[in-house]
Amino acid sequence: MVRGVRARFEHYFPDLGGLLRGREAVLSTLSAPPSPGTASERVHSAGHCCWHCCHLACVGSPPQPKRFCYIASASLLALYLAGLGLCYYLFTWEFRKALPWSARDVREYYETDSFLPDYSYQLKARITEQQFHEYIAKFHLTLHTPTRTYSDDTLWLSWRHVRNCDWWDPSDSLESTFVWQGNDTWIFAKYERGHLYVGSLNH
Repeated sequence: MVRGVRARFEHYFPDLGGLLRGREAVLSTLSAPPSPGTASERVHSAGHCCWHCCHLACVGSPPQPKRFCYIASASLLALYLAGLGLCYYLFTWEFRKALPWSARDVREYYETDSFLPDYSYQLKARITEQQFHEYIAKFHLTLHTPTRTYSDDTLWLSWRHVRNCDWWDPSDSLESTFVWQGNDTWIFAKYERGHLYVGSLNH
């Protein structure tokens, strides 16, 4: 029973258990019959045993709390990064996610209806002309022409000014405008002055 209690004590208090073992080792050495050799050699042996046992008690056990902190910190960092990625995926418009990573001067504006799927969206970004053609291919936009027909009224196809958007400055011309239209949804884009302009709406 005594051994069981001591085992539990050393399990929960490893440092104190090490000190007790060191103390017992020293007492055992001092109470043992004199060993061959001079008195100074016996004193040196006892002192060396005491230092060795105390050293094991102090530094022999790994710092478990510090290791737990490292694991907890790494887990929290991983959760934080995963949360950022999830928020970006869920709350970022597809038009913005489709931009190349090198895009600069990115600006967007949108209005949505709380109950209906209606929305209006504008995006401006500085990209290269090659990146522009790669971008419009992702949304299957094709060149608009004066003779092209649509299933919706073309009054919605317009580069009109948007209130509260001083940065929205495309020309009014539909020349070199690429369009996709389906039912009451429009997506159109063009490249001017080194910038991509994207307009999209549902009405």
